Amino acid sequence: MKKLLSAALILILSVCLMTGCFVVLPKETLKEINGDIKCEFRTGENAKYSDKVIDTDVVFDKDEFVKLYNESNSYDPNHLKYHLDKCDLKINAGEQPDEWKEIFGSEFNIKAVYGDGSRWVSIYRYDSKLYFFVLCMGGKSEPEEIGYYYMELSAEADSYWRPIIE
Repeated sequence: MKKLLSAALILILSVCLMTGCFVVLPKETLKEINGDIKCEFRTGENAKYSDKVIDTDVVFDKDEFVKLYNESNSYDPNHLKYHLDKCDLKINAGEQPDEWKEIFGSEFNIKAVYGDGSRWVSIYRYDSKLYFFVLCMGGKSEPEEIGYYYMELSAEADSYWRPIIE
């Protein structure tokens, strides 16, 4: 019986590997942020690593940040690399250097610092739309797929965050 189960498991895994189908593990999500919270905004190239925090009088909505954080973490790069057609935007730095510089320099990082932790989300602006970066594909084996891949923010997230970003 053990050999039969092992053979069945190997067969299922083989089929999944050959078809690009596999189990997608859930990514981290936030249920809520409790307690005092400090919001930090940074912008520009490599914004999430910048020490320059933008001074603003924006009132930070914890629930909207939780929704944005969960939406950004809903995209699984391991799944998307087999389903590139599901991505909303592809930028190839080699073929589209101006577009790549435009989107890379448009990073807007939102960081929530609370209690003993912090979480952050980066949003990119390109062609009047807002995106999450989800995947970088590279390599010589599939040169037509080389590029940076992005997913557009949901309409709800866009309507809340766009006025803050602008």
